[in-house]
Amino acid sequence: MSTPLLVTPPNIETQLSKFWDGLEGSNKIRACLFNLIIFTTGDKRSDYLHAVTKRVIEKFPSRVIYITKHEKQLEEMQTKVSVISPNKDQPDVACDFIEIDIPQSQENKVPFLILPHILPDLPVYVLWTEDPLLENPIAIQLEKLATRMIFDSEATKNLHQFALNILHRKNQFSCDIADLNWARIESWRNLLSAAFHSLDKFTQLKNAKAISIVYNNFETPFLCNTKTPALYLQGWIASQMGWKCKKVDLQGQNQVLTYLGSDKDITVTLEPKSYSQMPSGNVLSCKITTYNNEQFYFERSLTHPQQITISISSQEKCELPSQYLFTKSESGHSLVKEISHSGTSSHYMNLLQLISSSEYKNLC
Repeated sequence: MSTPLLVTPPNIETQLSKFWDGLEGSNKIRACLFNLIIFTTGDKRSDYLHAVTKRVIEKFPSRVIYITKHEKQLEEMQTKVSVISPNKDQPDVACDFIEIDIPQSQENKVPFLILPHILPDLPVYVLWTEDPLLENPIAIQLEKLATRMIFDSEATKNLHQFALNILHRKNQFSCDIADLNWARIESWRNLLSAAFHSLDKFTQLKNAKAISIVYNNFETPFLCNTKTPALYLQGWIASQMGWKCKKVDLQGQNQVLTYLGSDKDITVTLEPKSYSQMPSGNVLSCKITTYNNEQFYFERSLTHPQQITISISSQEKCELPSQYLFTKSESGHSLVKEISHSGTSSHYMNLLQLISSSEYKNLC
């Protein structure tokens, strides 16, 4: 709606006011439900994060403070401001967009720079896209300001240490904690919860012998740790069922985890397959087999990714396949989902407790 204008930091609010003065009489509404602060490093994920930010403000107009740290290319800090209409269907709604490009040598200025531009009496959501294991002091400062701190486990190279770190942060700070990869498997969690909601089906799940999850390991410049959503899905099942991890192995390309249930072992296999037409890291299928040879098979259509076919069979009968539909907005809206939820998910905390166990140190 307005071209980003380069300004000095003291003139950020002044220039935004000038933009809005120029829009007087145009019926534009200055909308803001919360403050959204995004901190990232200037790398190949920049375009992806800008697209994610756009999806957020389409759904929830907000004041965006987008901070990019540059490790090499930038010598002096740059700040830009603009007013954008996030949704073509609602052109009368607009919001403020503040961009801050900062060299690594000056990143300690970030908290002081953004504090005057956080709108009071509104929630503050912070998306931290760096690996929290790097222990950046800026993250600690932002956590003190945040209502909700959103991490992306895609950024970490050690999921076991990531889990320990986030659990520590939850005990240290009062803000809510969220994770984009947790949101990425929300549709699968809803599907499995519905499938095993009845007492009979839940009893069958408790008797599970093997679980096989196939995921798309096709990598993109902004999503490389494609195994994480599948790990999260099996870990969520295991933690909610109260299973204890015995060992983690790598058999060829497959990750194999062995759990102890009430009195029997459960083997979980994560199998990678590559499909360039599917989103990276997407869970493609989940097969659960019980000790009574009952089988529950959930398979995503490769041509219609929102469509899941459910097949249930036993030694005595085979039920007619049924269909389950994920919402069309499922892909690429993980940040929207985490913002729309409140509090810290107890299921997510249970998952992190499981991944933080010593057996997960061998995770490959």
